Amino acid sequence: MKYEYKHLEYPNYISYSPGGHSIAEMRCKSCGIPIAQVRDIETRTITESHRALDRPKTIRQEVRIFKRLENYTELKIEFENGTFHVTNGCAGCLTEDLSVEKLRELLIADVEISPEGFRQRDIDRVVKGVAQIKRGAGGIN
Repeated sequence: MKYEYKHLEYPNYISYSPGGHSIAEMRCKSCGIPIAQVRDIETRTITESHRALDRPKTIRQEVRIFKRLENYTELKIEFENGTFHVTNGCAGCLTEDLSVEKLRELLIADVEISPEGFRQRDIDRVVKGVAQIKRGAGGIN
């Protein structure tokens, strides 16, 4: 059964590239604005001789990276048992005064979208509050 969210507008926050092999974009779970996405870095054109074709062969190569945007923010959720979970969103939505209910929904959204999944004990942890927030491209340790 799928969880019914009350505090998140965009719980399915990851979009995959065609073929589904890599992440194309991440959005804030709360408001849906992009927080990270694939960006083109450069396009290279290489021309080389090709013996079998008896003519030059042109190869076009696109170089791309997955980049966190300026509004990317990480939040560390602390649980009553002393464990933590790091999630992400935008700087406008991830603040220190988030309710326990919203923090729990952020965890559940990560659990539902995780390819390897979480065990029930991960979901059943009791949220204590916000342990740390870090804005910008760097992540929380």
